[in-house]
Amino acid sequence: MGNPKKQKISLAELTDLNWIKQHFFSNENQRLELKKGQQIIQQGVLNDKMFFVESGSTSGYYKPADGAEFKVFSTGTNMIVGLYSFFSPDGSSYTTVKAEEDSVVYFITKGQLPLKGS
Repeated sequence: MGNPKKQKISLAELTDLNWIKQHFFSNENQRLELKKGQQIIQQGVLNDKMFFVESGSTSGYYKPADGAEFKVFSTGTNMIVGLYSFFSPDGSSYTTVKAEEDSVVYFITKGQLPLKGS
């Protein structure tokens, strides 16, 4: 018999985004309306927030010490930004993250995470 066709499964299909939004990214006091070009994370600076893109899009830009800034990644609606620096040991961001268009994001801080094992 032949090999069955492999299906590609997206991360969104493996996670319940509605549950994540409801439990972590729904506090109206932690909702930001960003204008195009507005920065939410700065390269080399401590990042204590993780962001959920409710609408719009963001991109991460890297600027080497002796070079021009260039785009490293882009995100869209229902994506999380700042995950790596939020959980990294030193907590500093590798990129500067900016809104590519007017966007709405929610954020959480490290102090809002449940304790490990809870």
